[in-house]
Amino acid sequence: LCDAIAEREVATATASGVECGSGQGTYAIASEHAHSNSVLLARREFCVDGVWHTWIDYERFADLCAQKTERISATEYMAQTPEWAR
Repeated sequence: LCDAIAEREVATATASGVECGSGQGTYAIASEHAHSNSVLLARREFCVDGVWHTWIDYERFADLCAQKTERISATEYMAQTPEWAR
């Protein structure tokens, strides 16, 4: 599956991990788990300076909910994906 997606230029998988800044399209492979044959697709906006931010900073989210009355963007409370989850 990862190869098929990469061939369509949605993302590029490498031996050391997934390059979030490469390819075209709205989504890219943020991580893959070969043992279970599953991938995590994420919008490219969650790739910041070449690093995926696919986790939620729940403390920041709660603070934003308490402070804001308008819509909250996911990029406001995103957290960097831990190394072990990449």
